[in-house]
Amino acid sequence: MLYCAVVEDEQKNRSIMNAYLQRFSEEMRYWVCPFFFSDAASFLACERAFDLVLLDIRMPGMNGMDAAHILRERDKEVQIIFITSLAAYALQGYEVGALDFIVKPVSYADFALKLMRAIGRLPDRRAYIRIHGRGTMQRLCTDDIYYLESEEHDVIYHTTDGPVRRRARLSDCEKELPKEFCRTNTCYVVNLLHVSALIRDELLVNDERLRISGPRMAAVRRQYETVCTAGGGETE
Repeated sequence: MLYCAVVEDEQKNRSIMNAYLQRFSEEMRYWVCPFFFSDAASFLACERAFDLVLLDIRMPGMNGMDAAHILRERDKEVQIIFITSLAAYALQGYEVGALDFIVKPVSYADFALKLMRAIGRLPDRRAYIRIHGRGTMQRLCTDDIYYLESEEHDVIYHTTDGPVRRRARLSDCEKELPKEFCRTNTCYVVNLLHVSALIRDELLVNDERLRISGPRMAAVRRQYETVCTAGGGETE
């Protein structure tokens, strides 16, 4: 999982970045959780730690270069990629240890190439679990799990590579998972990072609608808003 901040004052460009990040996640199967900021001040006020910051240079108020100097004082490891309409501005990025720059208008090919370069410089922080069952052992990255489903005495892990069945109780499997997973009813535990929308009493996950029970609705909604809304999720 890559936690990525996009700091861009123009809504059109934020929408393009969001579409590119979603496409990158799907094509590369390296899940990106984006957070969007329309100005440098709100970004710097955020206490969340990021792996990568896509930072527009020319913005009203504090510009991206000044924001990068402040960010670098706080975080020596975060990867910074500048977004600019003039490549000459990006040359100043070396003063703050910027990884690279992307010139507007941004093409997906260039965007994906720079993102892969940033990921290549990051340690693998993804979480893994081991699934034992039917004489085999399988190692699953939790980022690749859409949701868990209880079926009789088994738990089915619905993943990007297809279903994986395990003889276990859903409550025991739930304890092995990171905080991005949420119990929605007696049958499902959902990876909220794969939720594209919350529509009334259902979560939309990989084009499937998963029901939320009444008693769990308030807790699911709170957790969804904490994990997903800043990353582009929708609520209805």
